[in-house]
This record gives sequence, structure tokens and C-alpha cells, in this order.
Amino acid sequence: MQLVALNWLTYRLTHSAFLLGLVNFARHSPSFFLGLFTGPLLDRWNRQRVLFATYFFTALLSLLLTLLIYSPYLTFWHIFIIALLQGCVNAFDTPGRQSFISDILDDKKDLANAIPLDSFAMNLARLIGPSIGGILIAATNEGICFMVNTACYLVGALALCFIKPNPRATRTKQENIFEEMKAGLRYAAKNKPIWSLLLLVGLLSFVGIPFIVLMLPIYAKDILQGGPKALGFLNTGWAVGAISSALYLASRKQVHGLRKKILAASILFGTSLILFSQTKLLWQSLLIIPLGGFFRMIQMAGSNTLIQTVVDEEMRGRVMAFFAMMFIGVAPFGNLAAGALANRFGAPATVLIGGVLCVVGSLFLVFKLKPPASKRNLEKYTGTGSKTEIGGTIGETNF
Repeated sequence: MQLVALNWLTYRLTHSAFLLGLVNFARHSPSFFLGLFTGPLLDRWNRQRVLFATYFFTALLSLLLTLLIYSPYLTFWHIFIIALLQGCVNAFDTPGRQSFISDILDDKKDLANAIPLDSFAMNLARLIGPSIGGILIAATNEGICFMVNTACYLVGALALCFIKPNPRATRTKQENIFEEMKAGLRYAAKNKPIWSLLLLVGLLSFVGIPFIVLMLPIYAKDILQGGPKALGFLNTGWAVGAISSALYLASRKQVHGLRKKILAASILFGTSLILFSQTKLLWQSLLIIPLGGFFRMIQMAGSNTLIQTVVDEEMRGRVMAFFAMMFIGVAPFGNLAAGALANRFGAPATVLIGGVLCVVGSLFLVFKLKPPASKRNLEKYTGTGSKTEIGGTIGETNF
């Protein structure tokens, strides 16, 4: 609801697609620029308190937008600054929330169910929220959406107070934050399974998601000749595919065999973009776009699950910050690239290019960045033979 209202408010005030893109860049880019710093802090701090703070500040920023809308002083720069501040909050919230999932599980085997369920909840909100937001904006104005969002985040902050996470091992020694940052980078770089999954997430976030999501309004209006109703159908189709995929992943009881599904889903996601780029009719697009949402969710949520399964606890915050950088922080740069290509070559060619790059990049990672097949090879890359939370070494587990 907040996202729909923020975009609508920005465009209503400015009538500028560039400024609309600038606001969205401000909301997402801090996850990339601050990710290296937020990780070490999340490994130091109490994650429950961090999440309480992010919920509280999000509610505060939503309340500020509400008051500005009902005042005569609202300008674009108010929106931009609030969006930028919200992006900084999200740079802590996203990796903090993902790391906190492990803190509240009694059995780490449940990560294979818990992370897809989190993705299911997020995608269900993305399916329902924009519809409600559109109705409220039409009935009143954007302020009611920000007001509801304020209340929701305050309720979320209150709910956090009643959660009792499992105690984490206290760190007897804390290094300089820059040293901890370097240690996190070394850990991810030496751990080939984690590094390859992070690269795969970053690849699809850069050339996949922006190249399809950014192009949907153009397709709905110019290619399919359907207008806002067609755009709503396309977004719904994407969300239905993602929700179905999240439920499928949540029904799995273990991570065995998940790596192969992630790699296959990455290739099939790129293939779905290629097919979508060739559609000219709405019914054709509606058959293909749920597949894109389905395969993208398997790749994203599956990668999150595997990374959280194998990562050492003392590095969890840093690695999840890297994940947020690849998943959220890279996307704004993909938006800029997709917009530039669309201006020069058109929307269908842009989506086609994105699909081809997804397939080629995924195939490269399949053949060049396979995780080690044995404990000996694992120790070569990580310097350890540490046990995973699901039993066996990382290399011995049939991902």
C-alpha cells in the first residue's frame, strides 16, 4: 500500500517519470551502498531490537508523510528525502529480518519451510496491498495509505516484544568494524556454494527482474493495447506464480536436491522472459508471466534457504547483508540499464536481452561455479569442514 501510494503521490505532484524513478532509486539503493556496514552490526547487535527500531522508524516516516499530505508544505524533495531515509532503514530491516528467522527456530531443519513461508507472506502482501491501496487512494487520497501503514508497523513493533528468540552465543571479542567487514567478504569469497548463489541472485536481480517488471506498463499500454486493466492482470499473474512457488518450497521437508532446482529455475526464468518478449496478445502473456514469477521465487527463496542452512552463525548477519545487496541493492542499477535499453531498442528487445543474459549467466554459473563435491574440496575453499545445521558437511549434503 505504501509503495503504491508513494509512487502515485510522486507522479501526481511532478508528472515526471524521471523523478518517479529517482524516488524508487532512493528507496532501494541504500541496501547496496550500506550493505557492507549493516552486516557486521547485525552480527554484533540484538537483532530483535534492530527490527523493533526499523519498524518504529518506518512508522515514524509514514506518519510524517501523512502529516505532510494534509499540510500545504509538501514538495517533491520531502518525498525524496523520506524515501531515502526509508531506504537506509530497509538496509537494516531486510537482512535483519532474514537473520532473525534463524534466531526464532528451535530446529534449523525448519529453515527449509520457514524462509519460503516468509516469501509467501511477502508476495501475498504484494498481491493484496496494491489493490487495497488503489481503492483507498481513489476513495480519499494517499494520506490514508500512509496512515494505515503507520498503524501496521506499530502493531508489528508491538508483536516483536512478545517474541522470545533463542539465545545467541555472546562474542567475547569484537574487532574493528572494517576488519569484520573484510572477514565477512573473505568468508563469502572462500565459501564457493555461498558465493555462487549470491552471484546468481545478483545476476537475476540486475538483468531479470528490472527487465520484466519495469517493462510491464509499456507492454500493457503499447504492446498488448490493454491499459491499466491489462497491467493489473500481468502483475496478478506474476504474484500468483510467485505465491505458488513459495508454497511448493514450504511444503519441502529438507534442502536435499534444492541446488539443482535453483539452477534449473534460473535458466527457465530466463527462458520465460525470452518467450514473454515475443508475445503480442494478452492471453499469451498471461500464460507465460506466472511461470516467470514461479521460477524466480524458486531461485530467490531457494538460494536464501541454502545460504542460511550452510552459513556459520557468527557470519549470518554479514552474509544476509550481502544477500540483500544482491537481491535488492543491485535492482536499481538494473532499472537504469533496462530504461536505457528500452529507450534505444524498445521494450520487447529489452526483455529479450534480459532473458538471454539470464540463461547465459546461469549456464556459466552452473559449469564454472559448482560447489565442491567432497569434504576435501570444501576444506580447500573454506579452510573448514564444519557441520551444517542439517547434518553432514556442506560438501556431503546433496544440495
